[in-house]
Amino acid sequence: MDKLDLEFVSRLRTELSNIAVEENDGRLIITLPFADYQGDPVEISAFVTQDHAEVDDLGRIAGLLFSMDQHHEDTPAFGLVKNLTDAYGITMDFDNGLIKQTISTGTDLRDFLDYIKSIIALQVATPELKRVKPKRRRSGLISRIGDDIRKLRPPFELDYQTAVWGKNECWTIPWRYYKSKAGGSEVLIYTADLFTLEPRDKASTALAMALDFMESKRPVDFRVVYEIDEDTKIAEMQRARNLIDEHQDKLKYAAFNYANLSHRDRFINAAEADMVAYTG
Repeated sequence: MDKLDLEFVSRLRTELSNIAVEENDGRLIITLPFADYQGDPVEISAFVTQDHAEVDDLGRIAGLLFSMDQHHEDTPAFGLVKNLTDAYGITMDFDNGLIKQTISTGTDLRDFLDYIKSIIALQVATPELKRVKPKRRRSGLISRIGDDIRKLRPPFELDYQTAVWGKNECWTIPWRYYKSKAGGSEVLIYTADLFTLEPRDKASTALAMALDFMESKRPVDFRVVYEIDEDTKIAEMQRARNLIDEHQDKLKYAAFNYANLSHRDRFINAAEADMVAYTG
Protein backbone atom coordinates (compact mmCIF):
# COMPACT_ATOMS: atom_id res chain seq x y z
CA MET A 1 0.00 0.00 0.00
CA ASP A 2 1.22 3.51 -0.73
CA LYS A 3 1.25 6.37 1.76
CA LEU A 4 -2.27 7.58 0.90
CA ASP A 5 -3.70 4.10 1.42
CA LEU A 6 -1.89 3.65 4.72
CA GLU A 7 -3.11 7.00 6.04
CA PHE A 8 -6.68 6.23 4.98
CA VAL A 9 -6.63 2.79 6.61
CA SER A 10 -5.17 4.26 9.78
CA ARG A 11 -7.99 6.83 9.99
CA LEU A 12 -10.60 4.17 9.20
CA ARG A 13 -9.34 1.94 11.99
CA THR A 14 -9.96 4.72 14.50
CA GLU A 15 -13.66 4.39 13.58
CA LEU A 16 -13.80 0.63 12.91
CA SER A 17 -11.01 -1.17 14.71
CA ASN A 18 -11.78 -4.76 13.76
CA ILE A 19 -11.30 -4.62 9.98
CA ALA A 20 -8.99 -6.42 7.59
CA VAL A 21 -7.49 -4.64 4.59
CA GLU A 22 -5.57 -5.93 1.61
CA GLU A 23 -4.54 -4.41 -1.69
CA ASN A 24 -5.71 -5.84 -4.99
CA ASP A 25 -4.82 -4.26 -8.32
CA GLY A 26 -4.46 -0.78 -6.86
CA ARG A 27 -7.67 -0.93 -4.81
CA LEU A 28 -8.22 -1.65 -1.15
CA ILE A 29 -10.44 -4.60 -0.27
CA ILE A 30 -11.87 -3.85 3.15
CA THR A 31 -13.37 -6.72 5.14
CA LEU A 32 -15.81 -5.36 7.70
CA PRO A 33 -16.63 -6.92 11.10
CA PHE A 34 -20.17 -7.73 9.95
CA ALA A 35 -21.65 -10.79 8.26
CA ASP A 36 -24.12 -10.96 5.40
CA TYR A 37 -27.20 -13.19 5.34
CA GLN A 38 -25.05 -16.25 4.57
CA GLY A 39 -22.66 -15.57 7.41
CA ASP A 40 -19.86 -14.38 5.12
CA PRO A 41 -18.02 -11.15 5.95
CA VAL A 42 -19.23 -7.99 4.22
CA GLU A 43 -16.55 -6.53 1.95
CA ILE A 44 -16.19 -3.28 0.05
CA SER A 45 -13.64 -1.92 -2.39
CA ALA A 46 -12.01 1.52 -2.20
CA PHE A 47 -9.70 3.47 -4.49
CA VAL A 48 -8.12 6.28 -2.48
CA THR A 49 -6.84 9.56 -3.92
CA GLN A 50 -5.60 12.74 -2.25
CA ASP A 51 -9.00 14.03 -1.12
CA HIS A 52 -11.60 11.38 -1.91
CA ALA A 53 -12.25 7.67 -2.13
CA GLU A 54 -14.15 5.80 -4.84
CA VAL A 55 -15.96 2.95 -3.10
CA ASP A 56 -18.15 0.09 -4.31
CA ASP A 57 -19.69 -3.11 -3.00
CA LEU A 58 -17.79 -5.48 -5.33
CA GLY A 59 -21.05 -6.27 -7.12
CA ARG A 60 -22.43 -8.29 -4.20
CA ILE A 61 -25.83 -6.59 -4.04
CA ALA A 62 -26.40 -6.82 -7.79
CA GLY A 63 -25.53 -10.50 -7.61
CA LEU A 64 -27.96 -10.90 -4.74
CA LEU A 65 -30.79 -9.23 -6.68
CA PHE A 66 -30.19 -11.49 -9.69
CA SER A 67 -30.05 -14.62 -7.53
CA MET A 68 -33.41 -13.64 -6.03
CA ASP A 69 -34.86 -12.81 -9.47
CA GLN A 70 -35.64 -9.36 -8.08
CA HIS A 71 -33.39 -7.27 -10.32
CA HIS A 72 -36.29 -5.64 -12.19
CA GLU A 73 -37.44 -2.16 -11.22
CA ASP A 74 -40.90 -3.45 -10.28
CA THR A 75 -39.74 -5.88 -7.57
CA PRO A 76 -39.65 -5.24 -3.80
CA ALA A 77 -35.92 -5.96 -3.38
CA PHE A 78 -34.94 -3.62 -6.21
CA GLY A 79 -37.22 -0.96 -4.71
CA LEU A 80 -35.53 -1.34 -1.33
CA VAL A 81 -32.07 -0.92 -2.85
CA LYS A 82 -33.09 2.05 -5.00
CA ASN A 83 -34.79 3.93 -2.19
CA LEU A 84 -31.91 3.48 0.24
CA THR A 85 -29.27 4.44 -2.34
CA ASP A 86 -31.31 7.49 -3.35
CA ALA A 87 -31.62 8.54 0.28
CA TYR A 88 -27.83 8.48 0.77
CA GLY A 89 -26.87 9.78 -2.67
CA ILE A 90 -25.31 6.46 -3.67
CA THR A 91 -25.06 5.50 -7.35
CA MET A 92 -26.53 2.32 -8.80
CA ASP A 93 -24.17 1.56 -11.69
CA PHE A 94 -26.31 -0.67 -13.90
CA ASP A 95 -23.60 -1.18 -16.54
CA ASN A 96 -21.10 -2.64 -14.08
CA GLY A 97 -23.44 -4.00 -11.42
CA LEU A 98 -22.00 -1.86 -8.63
CA ILE A 99 -23.41 0.17 -5.76
CA LYS A 100 -20.81 2.90 -5.61
CA GLN A 101 -20.06 6.37 -4.37
CA THR A 102 -17.30 8.97 -4.53
CA ILE A 103 -16.71 10.19 -0.98
CA SER A 104 -14.66 13.10 0.29
CA THR A 105 -12.00 12.07 2.80
CA GLY A 106 -10.59 15.55 3.41
CA THR A 107 -12.20 16.20 6.80
CA ASP A 108 -13.84 13.22 8.47
CA LEU A 109 -15.07 9.80 7.39
CA ARG A 110 -18.74 10.34 8.23
CA ASP A 111 -19.92 9.87 4.63
CA PHE A 112 -17.76 6.80 4.26
CA LEU A 113 -19.26 5.29 7.41
CA ASP A 114 -22.77 6.07 6.12
CA TYR A 115 -21.92 4.21 2.93
CA ILE A 116 -20.73 1.22 4.96
CA LYS A 117 -23.96 1.24 7.01
CA SER A 118 -26.03 1.29 3.82
CA ILE A 119 -24.15 -1.63 2.28
CA ILE A 120 -24.42 -3.68 5.47
CA ALA A 121 -28.14 -2.92 5.74
CA LEU A 122 -28.76 -3.92 2.13
CA GLN A 123 -26.78 -7.15 2.33
CA VAL A 124 -28.60 -8.16 5.50
CA ALA A 125 -32.14 -6.91 4.78
CA THR A 126 -32.55 -7.57 1.04
CA PRO A 127 -32.59 -11.40 1.32
CA GLU A 128 -35.54 -11.10 3.72
CA LEU A 129 -37.61 -10.11 0.69
CA LYS A 130 -37.16 -13.57 -0.83
CA ARG A 131 -40.52 -14.41 0.71
CA VAL A 132 -42.16 -11.72 -1.41
CA LYS A 133 -43.22 -13.11 -4.76
CA PRO A 134 -41.83 -10.82 -7.48
CA LYS A 135 -44.47 -9.30 -9.71
CA ARG A 136 -44.30 -7.64 -13.05
CA ARG A 137 -46.00 -4.46 -12.11
CA ARG A 138 -48.33 -2.92 -14.59
CA SER A 139 -48.34 0.76 -15.35
CA GLY A 140 -48.30 3.06 -12.33
CA LEU A 141 -51.28 3.24 -10.02
CA ILE A 142 -51.98 6.87 -10.89
CA SER A 143 -52.06 6.10 -14.62
CA ARG A 144 -54.33 3.08 -14.20
CA ILE A 145 -56.85 5.05 -12.17
CA GLY A 146 -56.95 7.79 -14.79
CA ASP A 147 -57.33 5.24 -17.58
CA ASP A 148 -60.16 3.46 -15.78
CA ILE A 149 -62.08 6.68 -15.24
CA ARG A 150 -61.55 7.80 -18.84
CA LYS A 151 -62.92 4.46 -20.10
CA LEU A 152 -66.25 5.50 -18.58
CA ARG A 153 -66.31 8.51 -20.95
CA PRO A 154 -66.95 11.00 -18.13
CA PRO A 155 -68.82 14.21 -18.94
CA PHE A 156 -66.62 16.15 -16.56
CA GLU A 157 -63.01 17.29 -17.00
CA LEU A 158 -60.49 15.09 -15.22
CA ASP A 159 -57.71 17.28 -13.81
CA TYR A 160 -54.26 15.75 -13.40
CA GLN A 161 -51.74 16.65 -10.66
CA THR A 162 -53.67 19.66 -9.40
CA ALA A 163 -52.67 21.89 -6.49
CA VAL A 164 -55.55 22.01 -3.99
CA TRP A 165 -55.65 23.95 -0.73
CA GLY A 166 -56.93 22.46 2.49
CA LYS A 167 -57.26 24.57 5.61
CA ASN A 168 -53.52 24.88 6.24
CA GLU A 169 -51.59 23.43 3.31
CA CYS A 170 -51.57 23.14 -0.45
CA TRP A 171 -51.51 19.54 -1.67
CA THR A 172 -50.80 18.01 -5.06
CA ILE A 173 -53.75 15.80 -5.99
CA PRO A 174 -53.21 13.16 -8.73
CA TRP A 175 -56.82 13.33 -9.99
CA ARG A 176 -59.64 15.82 -9.44
CA TYR A 177 -63.06 16.39 -10.92
CA TYR A 178 -66.24 18.25 -9.99
CA LYS A 179 -69.57 16.58 -9.27
CA SER A 180 -71.63 19.25 -10.99
CA LYS A 181 -71.31 21.58 -13.95
CA ALA A 182 -71.47 24.55 -11.58
CA GLY A 183 -68.40 23.36 -9.73
CA GLY A 184 -68.85 23.17 -5.99
CA SER A 185 -68.22 19.72 -4.57
CA GLU A 186 -64.91 18.24 -5.69
CA VAL A 187 -63.80 14.63 -5.90
CA LEU A 188 -60.13 14.46 -4.89
CA ILE A 189 -58.28 11.20 -5.50
CA TYR A 190 -55.00 10.52 -3.71
CA THR A 191 -52.97 7.42 -4.59
CA ALA A 192 -50.61 5.45 -2.36
CA ASP A 193 -48.68 2.53 -3.83
CA LEU A 194 -47.81 0.62 -0.65
CA PHE A 195 -45.53 -1.81 -2.53
CA THR A 196 -42.74 0.77 -2.45
CA LEU A 197 -40.50 1.81 0.42
CA GLU A 198 -41.88 3.83 3.34
CA PRO A 199 -45.54 2.83 2.92
CA ARG A 200 -46.38 4.22 6.35
CA ASP A 201 -45.25 7.69 5.26
CA LYS A 202 -47.70 7.49 2.35
CA ALA A 203 -50.48 6.43 4.68
CA SER A 204 -49.65 9.26 7.08
CA THR A 205 -49.72 11.74 4.19
CA ALA A 206 -53.18 10.48 3.19
CA LEU A 207 -54.46 11.02 6.75
CA ALA A 208 -52.90 14.48 6.98
CA MET A 209 -54.54 15.47 3.72
CA ALA A 210 -57.91 14.11 4.83
CA LEU A 211 -57.74 16.05 8.10
CA ASP A 212 -56.72 19.25 6.33
CA PHE A 213 -59.57 18.98 3.83
CA MET A 214 -62.06 18.12 6.56
CA GLU A 215 -61.04 21.14 8.62
CA SER A 216 -61.28 23.40 5.57
CA LYS A 217 -65.10 22.96 5.61
CA ARG A 218 -65.04 22.82 1.81
CA PRO A 219 -67.37 20.42 -0.03
CA VAL A 220 -64.74 17.77 -0.74
CA ASP A 221 -65.22 14.08 -1.46
CA PHE A 222 -61.76 12.73 -0.63
CA ARG A 223 -60.87 9.25 -1.86
CA VAL A 224 -57.67 7.36 -1.02
CA VAL A 225 -56.72 4.63 -3.48
CA TYR A 226 -53.90 2.39 -2.35
CA GLU A 227 -52.50 -0.88 -3.64
CA ILE A 228 -51.31 -3.85 -1.63
CA ASP A 229 -51.68 -7.62 -1.86
CA GLU A 230 -54.29 -8.87 0.61
CA ASP A 231 -51.98 -11.68 1.76
CA THR A 232 -48.83 -9.60 2.21
CA LYS A 233 -46.67 -10.63 5.16
CA ILE A 234 -44.62 -7.43 5.22
CA ALA A 235 -45.47 -5.77 8.52
CA GLU A 236 -44.80 -2.20 7.40
CA MET A 237 -47.21 -2.58 4.47
CA GLN A 238 -49.84 -4.14 6.74
CA ARG A 239 -49.57 -1.26 9.22
CA ALA A 240 -49.90 1.29 6.41
CA ARG A 241 -53.01 -0.44 5.04
CA ASN A 242 -54.58 -0.64 8.50
CA LEU A 243 -53.82 3.02 9.13
CA ILE A 244 -55.65 4.04 5.97
CA ASP A 245 -58.60 1.70 6.50
CA GLU A 246 -59.19 2.46 10.18
CA HIS A 247 -59.57 6.26 9.94
CA GLN A 248 -62.09 6.55 7.10
CA ASP A 249 -65.13 7.41 9.19
CA LYS A 250 -63.34 9.74 11.57
CA LEU A 251 -61.62 11.76 8.83
CA LYS A 252 -64.46 11.48 6.32
CA TYR A 253 -62.81 9.84 3.33
CA ALA A 254 -63.27 6.60 1.41
CA ALA A 255 -60.43 4.09 0.95
CA PHE A 256 -60.05 1.55 -1.86
CA ASN A 257 -57.44 -1.17 -2.34
CA TYR A 258 -56.94 -1.31 -6.11
CA ALA A 259 -55.39 -4.77 -5.85
CA ASN A 260 -58.75 -6.03 -4.57
CA LEU A 261 -61.31 -6.55 -7.34
CA SER A 262 -64.33 -5.70 -5.18
CA HIS A 263 -62.65 -2.51 -3.96
CA ARG A 264 -61.82 -1.54 -7.54
CA ASP A 265 -65.41 -2.17 -8.61
CA ARG A 266 -66.65 -0.03 -5.73
CA PHE A 267 -64.33 2.78 -6.81
CA ILE A 268 -65.54 2.58 -10.43
CA ASN A 269 -69.17 2.45 -9.28
CA ALA A 270 -68.62 5.64 -7.28
CA ALA A 271 -67.21 7.37 -10.39
CA GLU A 272 -70.19 6.17 -12.44
CA ALA A 273 -72.58 7.56 -9.79
CA ASP A 274 -70.76 10.91 -10.02
CA MET A 275 -71.27 10.90 -13.79
CA VAL A 276 -74.99 10.35 -13.36
CA ALA A 277 -75.19 13.15 -10.82
CA TYR A 278 -73.20 15.45 -13.11
CA THR A 279 -75.45 14.91 -16.13
CA GLY A 280 -78.66 14.93 -14.07
